[in-house]
Amino acid sequence: MKNENIDVYKFGGSSLADSDCLRDVCDLIHQNTSDNIIIVVSAMSGVTNQLLAITQEKNDRNWDGVIDHFKKTLKEINIDSEKKTELMANFSNNMETIDNLIALNQFDSDKTEENPVLGFGEVWSSNIIFNLLVTLSSKDPQKREVHFLNPLDIINLSYGEMGPMVNWEKSLDAFNRETQNKSGIFIMGGFLASDNNQEPTNLGRNGSDYSASILGSLAEAKSVSIWTDVDGIMTGDPNQIDRAKIIEQMSYDEAMELAYFGAKVIHPKTMSPLMTKGIPIYIRNTFNPNSTGTKIVLESNECKSVKGMTTIDDLSLINLEGAGMIGVPGTAKRLFSCLSDAGISVVLITQASSEHSICFAINDKDSARIESVVRDEFLVDFENGNLQKLQIQDHCSIVAVVGSGMSGTKGIAAKFFRAMSDSRTNVMAIAQGSSEKNISAVVKTNDVSNAIHSMHQAFFDQSIDVNIGIIGYGNVGKEFFNQLQNQRKDLEEDSDIRLNIIAVSNSVNMTLKNKHIESNDLVGEQATNVLDLIDHISQSNGAIKILIDCTTSEDIPKIYKNAFISDIHVIAANKKGVSGSMDLYQEIMHYSKSTKKSFHYETTAGAGLPFIKTLQDLNMTGDQVNEIEGVFSGTLSYLFNNYDGELEFSKMVADAREKGFTEPDPRDDLSGMDVARKLVILAREMNLSIGISDVSVESLVPEKLRDISVDDYLEQLSEYDEAMNLRLAEARSNNKVLRYIAKLDSNGKASVKLDAISIDHPFAELKGSENVIKYMTDRYSDYPLVHKGPGAGSEVTAAGIFSDLLMVVQHIDRFNPFITE
Repeated sequence: MKNENIDVYKFGGSSLADSDCLRDVCDLIHQNTSDNIIIVVSAMSGVTNQLLAITQEKNDRNWDGVIDHFKKTLKEINIDSEKKTELMANFSNNMETIDNLIALNQFDSDKTEENPVLGFGEVWSSNIIFNLLVTLSSKDPQKREVHFLNPLDIINLSYGEMGPMVNWEKSLDAFNRETQNKSGIFIMGGFLASDNNQEPTNLGRNGSDYSASILGSLAEAKSVSIWTDVDGIMTGDPNQIDRAKIIEQMSYDEAMELAYFGAKVIHPKTMSPLMTKGIPIYIRNTFNPNSTGTKIVLESNECKSVKGMTTIDDLSLINLEGAGMIGVPGTAKRLFSCLSDAGISVVLITQASSEHSICFAINDKDSARIESVVRDEFLVDFENGNLQKLQIQDHCSIVAVVGSGMSGTKGIAAKFFRAMSDSRTNVMAIAQGSSEKNISAVVKTNDVSNAIHSMHQAFFDQSIDVNIGIIGYGNVGKEFFNQLQNQRKDLEEDSDIRLNIIAVSNSVNMTLKNKHIESNDLVGEQATNVLDLIDHISQSNGAIKILIDCTTSEDIPKIYKNAFISDIHVIAANKKGVSGSMDLYQEIMHYSKSTKKSFHYETTAGAGLPFIKTLQDLNMTGDQVNEIEGVFSGTLSYLFNNYDGELEFSKMVADAREKGFTEPDPRDDLSGMDVARKLVILAREMNLSIGISDVSVESLVPEKLRDISVDDYLEQLSEYDEAMNLRLAEARSNNKVLRYIAKLDSNGKASVKLDAISIDHPFAELKGSENVIKYMTDRYSDYPLVHKGPGAGSEVTAAGIFSDLLMVVQHIDRFNPFITE
């Protein structure tokens, strides 16, 4: 073979799953225009695992799965019957050989490098591909010859403490001998090799990638392409992070770091044979060949400081601690020597500069014996008190970020640990090499999901996930849901904000999801439990988490503190918390402040009008609010804006109820208590410690009608029409109109009552259900500050909630350290 214009393709088991896949592989090979192309294949999907199971059964070996797979593949592929018969005969002979090998019982089936059976999968797949390509050679535009290479005749290994090592000189001589004076397409099974005694051995599980890179190095190929079932190396595991992105280019060093820390796309040793020769590696998708894939080169020209992140699971964290270790040379040597003698591999090491402790991670399969191994070595040291603790923590994982650009870049570690903190993940141990190509942290396995989502958000995702739970799915809750649905796509496109409603509840049922709830998923079968709902939001993977209370419950505000403690911001349309007892009000404010979680409740006073924000802005800018006055009830505004005496007041109330302008029980509006609650909320924004009992309230519900049914109330209200008519007549005689007005001064004097005001008064001009508020301040004394607009209705209230939500997001995003590069 001429050492020019050579490509190496390696196809994994998923690429060879069935006859359709095999045809796709042949098409990809024929599309390559290189003069020479070497094809390295793994076993067909699932075959190696089946062979491993067979070797472990010893007795009653079940060949059915392997036989059925092979027969089905042969039946469906396009090669002549004589070749199929020959392949089937060879397959049967191989099965007899495997049975004989197992019967001899001269190898440990659990040790891959000692198991001679596992390589038969590669033998079968390479023979099938070879015969299929020979049959389809007429479809090759280059009309290249097809040759078969036996890996046992080419790759020669010896073994050292670090595993198999390629005898490069022998392997190169063998490769040149086997390919001399040949050109075209070369087919070879991966994984297999021979040792110095020319006995079959292998490169370990997933070693076919390694086989491809060895051949690429021997042939001095232009490139090596690893064809698999993913579009390339991703910024995170796509099975865990649905927005993981393809890394289009990375360095060998970065790829090796990711491979070591658990990335399963590429074998850790795959890069080493190619690095010294600068041969690029491509990770491509057999089932999406048009995807750009990932290119691995000596030095990447991408400017991203962090390229990817990955995890290693099933670990135990060991901490050896003692004052007697300080300044004593040889302790680490003794520790790691005894671990090596026991065959225990160390995954991560970290040691405090005080030398007071050594912390390291191991595979959890070794956890059961680690204590006896260490204590046996340091028996005397424990007895005399030089060592005090040996701590073993199981169910741990490593989360690592990798990137050559991290070296010398400020802020990477800060961003890493901020992401850990924001995901409420406790870091148990950390490690970073002096090369600064990775930062690794040991965490509890239960925290991995939240940690990696937060980490991916910090380093790779320009969008911000906002996870929302709604308590109270009545008129306002439904309207808010619909408004968010309508704006959700635009907000994501314009602002990189993803609003995800992941929890919805009414008084009976709730729906909890890990992704945005669509309208057809709203009917939940799970009984409502608000604490479970809060826990669900807390455990979700959003960068910002928000609870929205659309209820009128007196109990829900009592658990706002649970939300704050759980890293959740709260938006309340419910007045009961901020107008309730001072103890509850102060508790809510205390937990919001101490946890640094936002608490917004604009709609509790003015629905969609900025009553509360205006007061807050006036206070923060140093203005003195001397008095506020207004009409705060949309229902009472509607009634008295339209009450002209032509229709009796009782009939107006009944008509308003029928049109939905009042609560189901109109007395909830006419009692004045709702207005009094709003006045208390505003008073507390003026730093006045008042409650409902401090407000002078004129109820428009006659005392005799307060404790009867709604129907009886509506029927008997007409008995009081005359009294209301007299008040209207008296007002008119003085060129006044009736309005239900709330007043509050800076001394805490508060009243809510039906008042007669001049027809020239600004409140006399209200229309429909408009609300109005007038602020008298030091700055706004000659000309008061006035806000007027719709003060009731589910649409404006839901819009106010939406505005509060965006205020939370904008405030958090403004101080967000996760600035993408």
